[in-house]
Amino acid sequence: MRPHRRHQSGYLLLPVVITLTLLASLAYLLSHSSALHLASSRSEANTHKARYVAEAGLHHALWQTLQANCSGYPSLGNQPFGNHSYSTVISPTGGSPVSITASALLANGSRYSIRRDAVDTYETPVSQTLVLGTDPGSDVLVDQFYANQNYGNYELQVSGLPSWTRRSLLQFDLSALPGGVRLLGAELQLYQLNSLSLGGNLSAHRVTRGWVEGSGQGTGSPDGATWNTHNGNNGWSSPGGDHQAAPVASASARLTPGWVSWNIGTQVERWLDGTDPNHGLLLQTGLTSAPRFASKEHADTTLRPRLVLTYACPCDAGTASTSLVLQPDAADGADTYLDDGNPGTNWGSDTQLRISNKSNVQKRGLLRFDLSAIPPASLITSATLEMNLEGIGSGDTAAIDLHRVTRDWHQSQASWSQALNTTNWTSPGGDIDPTAITSAVIEPAGGPVQWDITALAGDWVAGNLDNHGVMLLGSPGVNHADFSSSNHATAALRPKLTIQYHCPCGAQCTLPETPSCSAVFIPDTIAGEFSTAGQSYHYNTGITPVPGGMTFNGNTVPADGGWVAVGDSGRLVLLDRMGQLLDDTFNSGLSGLEGIAYIPEGELAGKLLAVRGNHIYQIDPAQPPSTHPVGILVDFASDLRGASYIKGGSYDGYIALLDKTTGRFYIIDQAFSLVLGNEFSMQLAGPSGLGSDFEGIAHLPDTDQFLVTDLYLGYAHFYSATGIWLDGYPISGFGISKPTAAAIDPRTCAHVFGSVPDAHYWLLTSTSKNSDLRQSILLPTRDTFINEGASSTPMGTDTRLQAGTDNSNNRRATLLNFSLADLPADASLSSARLRLYAGSRTGNNNNWSLRIHSIKESWTESGATWVSRDGSHPWGNGPGGSYEPIVVASQPVADTGWYEFDITPLVQEWLDGVSPNHGVQLVTDAPKRNGLEFHAREGDNPPQLVVIYGK
Repeated sequence: MRPHRRHQSGYLLLPVVITLTLLASLAYLLSHSSALHLASSRSEANTHKARYVAEAGLHHALWQTLQANCSGYPSLGNQPFGNHSYSTVISPTGGSPVSITASALLANGSRYSIRRDAVDTYETPVSQTLVLGTDPGSDVLVDQFYANQNYGNYELQVSGLPSWTRRSLLQFDLSALPGGVRLLGAELQLYQLNSLSLGGNLSAHRVTRGWVEGSGQGTGSPDGATWNTHNGNNGWSSPGGDHQAAPVASASARLTPGWVSWNIGTQVERWLDGTDPNHGLLLQTGLTSAPRFASKEHADTTLRPRLVLTYACPCDAGTASTSLVLQPDAADGADTYLDDGNPGTNWGSDTQLRISNKSNVQKRGLLRFDLSAIPPASLITSATLEMNLEGIGSGDTAAIDLHRVTRDWHQSQASWSQALNTTNWTSPGGDIDPTAITSAVIEPAGGPVQWDITALAGDWVAGNLDNHGVMLLGSPGVNHADFSSSNHATAALRPKLTIQYHCPCGAQCTLPETPSCSAVFIPDTIAGEFSTAGQSYHYNTGITPVPGGMTFNGNTVPADGGWVAVGDSGRLVLLDRMGQLLDDTFNSGLSGLEGIAYIPEGELAGKLLAVRGNHIYQIDPAQPPSTHPVGILVDFASDLRGASYIKGGSYDGYIALLDKTTGRFYIIDQAFSLVLGNEFSMQLAGPSGLGSDFEGIAHLPDTDQFLVTDLYLGYAHFYSATGIWLDGYPISGFGISKPTAAAIDPRTCAHVFGSVPDAHYWLLTSTSKNSDLRQSILLPTRDTFINEGASSTPMGTDTRLQAGTDNSNNRRATLLNFSLADLPADASLSSARLRLYAGSRTGNNNNWSLRIHSIKESWTESGATWVSRDGSHPWGNGPGGSYEPIVVASQPVADTGWYEFDITPLVQEWLDGVSPNHGVQLVTDAPKRNGLEFHAREGDNPPQLVVIYGK
């Protein structure tokens, strides 16, 4: 389990207790000097008193360093101590070790100083809970009456009956604890399952030899510890378990069910420093009744044995802090203001947050940042909120207080009266903690205003407080203090939160995995955009997302990620996630570069691949620009324009490339070997005319689909890995005249497009999309066709599937079956489309159609014929197949190429078990000498069932 940071309030740390106790003791000694029995001169007594006061200052300073969490150690001015005082100086003011000088000043003027060098300082303590059954570890019951039976998969018991003694052994794996920690406490906790009529002592003893848990329940051959053996075969030195006679700790059994705790800090410390080998603890009792405890196998995981550890790590063990800058735009920001003059109005789309506090005008700002990108175990060392003040209506200097909001709200719903459409504020004007967190003075001139919210951000990240954001309240008399909101046109003026954090004990801070999202949708909204205008060059021909922390030309990509785009003359441009320019000095020396892709994993991990003509260039962004990047000449392409890393799906870890001249795309591995190459085809249901100006390509994560831009049509196409057109939409409706680059935002799955003449990048999303949609392209598990003219001949090995009527007026029909077993059990169907590729056609009569029916009986590919379903049994409905009369889907006959049928309702029935999945039959009403030949599963373009589903 990950360490969890506890907030200091309500949590009295052991060092604090020691310090307070020491201070109290010293004060007592000073006020009762006779108790010292000093047989010395008054001067000597004054020296003793001054030394005690200085010692108090020393311990106060140590306590202060613990609260400071490794930085900003304060020196203390004159601190009163009874009638005396002390002061302290710490050097350096951060890190470890430090030197502390404590100086005492007695009431009579006597002075004394103490200096301590090489004093270790520690981070704010963390708490970590190890749970048996979740974390590594073992437990077992050993029973004197059943001395040769193993109970490794059983509850824990202790009993002191002379003829039926029961003991329990437990061992927690401490190897995952960071090295060099200062242990502050360790508590063993077991949940007692039963009630007792009489309580009594339960002692914990250190086990002195290793043992095996086993899996027994009192039956069968023992495969682990028993009363007589430590592993099922070899005996203990003393039956019942080898253990130290003196108890490590004791606790009392409960009269009713509940938790029982043992303080075992001293023993855990000895295990950690290697004084004792960790063979765990043995629990025993003199009680004749038997307390029963939940073991690691208990069905309720919250009741299993646990060890709660509290420790601090040396300050010099921490890693360098990670910096996270959050400055969301209109799509991701959450801010608005509340207006008592318009109590039902929402201002979430306004470009300003307006703050007023006059008797007749009340306006209050609401602001919240998404902190999910910070690991929950992180220690927050600083958090600074910065907002741009556009002006004050009154022109007077004033103050803006920050208060913690205590109720959930929504940017587009909150008003003076309500937090959400369904929930009113408890008090109109917003629910807040009445005590201000902090305050900032604002000046009429405006500009950046900052607030320190470090403690509050720490509580949000640790989970001590729910993150409902903050409210901005003006001091009395404030009239229209207007701050720029996340809707402001200028990104640099939007609210910004800068956080510094690190993980405790030198652990490597890692961001949580990006929440799953789907890029399979038709956009209806511009989620964001950023301009590339104002430069002497364009950088709109290629763009790729890059991760936070990546080094680019000496710059570090912000923690929430960024973009690298391709510019004129081989320039590579680094942008933050909001599109702000971070670096444009990386010049590869290769003019005419087009697509670009960042490779996050595999043998090319951390590299950028850029394409041009028939070359792929490998670029290391961490190295200085080179005029000679590594170039790979390929013989399968001549005009490469797009590149994309493939994440998930059948070609996970490979790279997709797009060739404009040939209208083909390719999939290569990271050794630059060709894996797949396909020509783009156009489905009948697609836009009229196939464009010849393909420019950008982006893989849709976790699918076998690709997003392809088409300058000729001003279109975005969805293509399968086999080159089949799946869907698409016109981009021109979003103001994108000539789409070039294409990418997918890894955090939101928004579609990203660039356009050279427009000097913009757009991020498109859908307000109605299922955020968990996935696509699977299923191939037939069996297919064949049946022929009335060869009624007993199976056609299962043919590479063709025929449907129609031949010259002798004999009918032919196609049978297909797709297995749905690979779909998740909780799949929620969105659509299911059957696709068939017609390679050739006979006849020119267009007055007939193709019809899909559900097959009612099982059949085999090798045995199905016009008269038999499997070579042995006739069709139940007679020759020609057995299918439901209801038409599931139909299409009029057309030319060769792809045909598509929507069979979503039928597939839903199969998934729900409403009807058995025996597949579908394709029949026609074709006149004589008319028919189609489709590719079978053995052909170049096999049938497909394209299933889109959610969870």
